[in-house]
Amino acid sequence: MNNQVFETPLISVIIPCKNEITHIEKCILSLINQINIPGEIEILVIDGNSTDGTKKILESLSENYKNLKVVNNPKQITPVALNLGIKASRGKYICILGAHAEYSDEFISSSLNLMNDHPEASCVGGPIVSKGKTAFGKSTAIAMSSFIGVGNAKHRF
Repeated sequence: MNNQVFETPLISVIIPCKNEITHIEKCILSLINQINIPGEIEILVIDGNSTDGTKKILESLSENYKNLKVVNNPKQITPVALNLGIKASRGKYICILGAHAEYSDEFISSSLNLMNDHPEASCVGGPIVSKGKTAFGKSTAIAMSSFIGVGNAKHRF
């Protein structure tokens, strides 16, 4: 990835986060490694005073990837994090994502294609594929992928 800072990125990715040491690096790298994007992205991680080492990982990553910016969220509240991220964003489009996830390498380009194909849409997304690593995580993933576990949330299955 190019280490330049771009004046007007196409996409601003906003990620509220707190104490995500186990997941944050894979999350960020999955976004850094997006393909088929017809412009640049900026990644804004809005950190709610993490105490588990998340900030150290983010600081290290931001040294290598100049399109990654860490914004402090002293109130530690997700809606505040979203507002801080939106205020700090410079992109034409805003993408709000979770820190506890990894994204397919065409997640952003697929979302852009949906926006272009459906100019009447204000918001696009795709299905959530839940995966677990431990027995409990795998059980939770199964529940979160079924009608019994999530009701009528069709984006979950």
